[in-house]
Amino acid sequence: MVEQWITTHIGTVASLLLMAVMLLCALAFAWGGPKMARFVSGFGQMPPQEQQQYDRQALCRAMRNLYGQLGLLLAVGAALSLLWQWLAALGFAAWLVRFFREVRLDEREAFAKYKR
Repeated sequence: MVEQWITTHIGTVASLLLMAVMLLCALAFAWGGPKMARFVSGFGQMPPQEQQQYDRQALCRAMRNLYGQLGLLLAVGAALSLLWQWLAALGFAAWLVRFFREVRLDEREAFAKYKR
């Protein structure tokens, strides 16, 4: 019975699993504080002198909020997919749009708003 539910609600299960990952990342940035800045893509590769020019607390707070919002989008997608399975795709599409709006190829541009 459980296996049948999982196979017929694969969008819901996938949304819930990815939501759990996003919320765990949000919790890590919330509890870790400025120490977690080294896990932000591009920031950890900067020289330490350059890292000092940026507000690590604000960077971690922004990452916490981003992961929280991504988790919330997936939770809404999972809830909607219980009504109709293809609505999970809507949640994933919203997740992709929100995720790629934050992607920057130039690290100077990516961290400009966190400069002290």
